[in-house]
Amino acid sequence: MNIRIICIGNRFFEPDAAGPRVYDMLASNPLPEGVQLIDGGLAGLNLLSCLEQTDLVIFVDTVSGFRDTPGIIVMNTFDSLHIPSDYDHNSGLGYLLRVAPLVITENLPEIVLVGIQTGSDSCLCSQAARMCLEVISGYRA
Repeated sequence: MNIRIICIGNRFFEPDAAGPRVYDMLASNPLPEGVQLIDGGLAGLNLLSCLEQTDLVIFVDTVSGFRDTPGIIVMNTFDSLHIPSDYDHNSGLGYLLRVAPLVITENLPEIVLVGIQTGSDSCLCSQAARMCLEVISGYRA
């Protein structure tokens, strides 16, 4: 089993700091065997290579527009993710996930998004970290 958790965002910009905070929480404890934790930061399309030669990729990122209240969402279909009309390297996770099947034509991994809606407080980030571990424990290669 080969799994990657990729936490994305900007730890220096509070509205986008949830992914890096989840990364810090997950990095402070041992992860199951076969799980690689990646600080994706603001790497954008450069993260495409992280989707190669793996079975499951869990992205952790700040999301908006999915809930009326702060909370965690888990998605494995991405049609509802916002993509700016001016597609470029900085278009965000939605663009990365839509481009991935066009670039990685063989053995695209299963992809799950653990999104943190409206906030990056410790409680929400802790819930997101636990959700990543739940996704892993429920995964069957």
